[in-house]
Amino acid sequence: MDIYTDIKRLASQLKISNFSIPEIRVEKNAILHIRELIKRKQWKNIVVVYDQNTYLAAGEKLIKFLMNDFEEVIGININENEHGQVIANEESLVQVFIKTPNDADVLIAVGSGTIHDIVRFVGHKMNIPFISVPTAASVDGFTSKGAPLILRGVKQTIQTAAPIAVFADIDVIKAAPREMAAAGFGDILGKYTSLLDWEISKLVGNEPFHEGAASLTRKALETCVEYVEEISNADEKGITILMNVLIESGLVMQILDSLDLLPEPSIIYLIIGKCIC
Repeated sequence: MDIYTDIKRLASQLKISNFSIPEIRVEKNAILHIRELIKRKQWKNIVVVYDQNTYLAAGEKLIKFLMNDFEEVIGININENEHGQVIANEESLVQVFIKTPNDADVLIAVGSGTIHDIVRFVGHKMNIPFISVPTAASVDGFTSKGAPLILRGVKQTIQTAAPIAVFADIDVIKAAPREMAAAGFGDILGKYTSLLDWEISKLVGNEPFHEGAASLTRKALETCVEYVEEISNADEKGITILMNVLIESGLVMQILDSLDLLPEPSIIYLIIGKCIC
């Protein structure tokens, strides 16, 4: 699938001229290309954020690789809570805020949804761009601006910043637990009902609706369903398709979120299959 062509066409249909598509690489050894981007941007101070599991999956390799060319590479291992989980809450946010130097040029999120939510929020508040390095095809929010955070025990989504680039290493993602890919596939399957919800809200509540966005989402859904066996077996082709669809889904959400004609967030969440409670 050609993400760039699909997203550019959608942005054009919606007359969005300033939409910036991140650099996207979904391939083997994708993280090796991060060095080229950093050198091109002339960045020197790099912060890599991960947890214990994602450090082993890709963080350690990435840090060692970057240290060959850059002097200032700082790693931040987000602490687990008493239940052995990494949560996007105040404690994790403060940890990254404190350990991120004010002169950092770029943040690199190595992990899945939670790590990305923490990094995108901190990067947005500190005005530091961030790079996405997914370690599992588990969510469709890698390229979105929304950061679901747990603040004072309540989960809420805050609009922050999207990554400037996504480097999805297929070998790393294939090695992730199968449950992670199942979660990502579940995000895509949720579009069966979310698309119907969107249609109903258009007819009943006169909500804004765009056929191009719905069609693109429907196409991505059908592609995943077509390759369900390859995805469930963690075949390279299946995981590549799933990862591309998840990335594209986040970009569709980002485009819809940028429209003035969508003052309410409900439509954006409906189309990506989120639950509005």
